[in-house]
Amino acid sequence: MPPLFDVVPAPPILPSTIGLLPTLGQRVTIGGGRWEGGYAFEPNGCLTGGSQSNGCDADTTKDIDSFPAVVQHVPSFVWVGGRCSTLGGMARAEIGPRVRASLEASQGSKIERELWRGDNASGDAAVNLYLAGGSPNFVDLTPGGSDVSPGGYALAALQMHLAQCAEGGRGMIHATRATVDIWLREYLVEANGNLLLDFFGNWIVAGAGYDGSEPDGSVDASGETAYAYATGLVDVKLGDIVLLPSLDAIEEAVSRADNGVQWIAERVAGATWDGCCHAGIRVGLCETCCDPSGS
Repeated sequence: MPPLFDVVPAPPILPSTIGLLPTLGQRVTIGGGRWEGGYAFEPNGCLTGGSQSNGCDADTTKDIDSFPAVVQHVPSFVWVGGRCSTLGGMARAEIGPRVRASLEASQGSKIERELWRGDNASGDAAVNLYLAGGSPNFVDLTPGGSDVSPGGYALAALQMHLAQCAEGGRGMIHATRATVDIWLREYLVEANGNLLLDFFGNWIVAGAGYDGSEPDGSVDASGETAYAYATGLVDVKLGDIVLLPSLDAIEEAVSRADNGVQWIAERVAGATWDGCCHAGIRVGLCETCCDPSGS
């Protein structure tokens, strides 16, 4: 750093107020434990029922579903690293806290990307559910005779899927920020603090880590289309943030080979849902090419 420049505090880095973690708020579990190596749960949803006559001659036979299969999830690490030279620049003791702050600001997008694409899950052959991956209950709602569904029509299809699958229960609709921006401008979604909601109370998640990729993992490079997905409510678990090395072992951060000093801040994170409801649809983001009148 040039010696004539005064050293002042850097501009702050702040986490987004819109996305998966802000949407869930206090529903996010924070703190490490045995779950960090993998966890499983028995879904509360997926069961169906019905109604029947209360008359004297009514058929009282009931077809009762078995409870759904256990959902398993293998968490991933999210991390940020920082490195500089011991010959100049910031003091060693500053690097660890700044790396930690960077992780806290960016962890949401990393978790969202894994939830959408399942890059780690697919690479490790894990059992994780992810938005752009196949699951036993996945339904592709993209119309067979059309490449795209205009913004509002696509949202309606996802809403209808949740209404039928969850039988009126609330769910989540996951979409890129460009997609959600269109829905906001069409007054189909409203903001309520950190929440984005549709008319039916479903949570709209506009994740910075969501890339709009299709079930086969491809992304429309033109930006004219993007997939959106509907699920049940997502559960997120965050382990404790760990600094490598710890602040009590500053000397371990120094590489004597090149006089470099580095820190890594990491935590285990898991994001999944019960798998009962899972649908996707290709959304048209180009207003001129997606005119439902065909003009």
